[in-house]
Amino acid sequence: MSQASNPVMQRIHAMSALWMQACEDDKADVVIWRIPQNAGRMMAAFLQAQKQAGPWTVPDYFMHLDAVYDTGFEYSRTLNEAVLGSYAASRESLEGQGVSVDWGAPSQRWPDSPAGVMALIDSVARHHGAHFRSLALTLEPPTVRDDASMAMWLERAIEHLPDRVRLVLVDTIETPRWQRLADGFGERARVLQPLLGMS
Repeated sequence: MSQASNPVMQRIHAMSALWMQACEDDKADVVIWRIPQNAGRMMAAFLQAQKQAGPWTVPDYFMHLDAVYDTGFEYSRTLNEAVLGSYAASRESLEGQGVSVDWGAPSQRWPDSPAGVMALIDSVARHHGAHFRSLALTLEPPTVRDDASMAMWLERAIEHLPDRVRLVLVDTIETPRWQRLADGFGERARVLQPLLGMS
């Protein structure tokens, strides 16, 4: 079966086109993927596909973090550790792609707060910005202890959202967890609901 006729690849192409359309507007820096509850694997396939060059690839770099949300402080600390740990583990791979690995941020101390996380992400985006249009920080916690607490954490993070960084969230049609953010941030927010045809 060719890629063109592969149903998974067709959906990835459709999701890429939907992303490109939404992100034509520079003001759209909060993006919520709203997918069917049984489409988690399709979302993962889209994110994985963006790591490989092809006609489905968008010009943005998706940094996917799936830390559990318990408290705001612990979440901030876990995200900071995940970003720094991922960079350390990827140095050899980055060098193989011709990407400079002289980023000095791992030697610094970053506050365990929404503002601290965004400052760290800003450092990544500024240092490696030549390789992408924007950094799409994709937060997809497998469990959230308190939706209202995480929503407040996200609101504070968005207040400090750097230039050329988009905050990307995933919720479901059945449970639109982040609609509060879509409503609260108006023209800055986009809700993308791809027609995935999952059954």
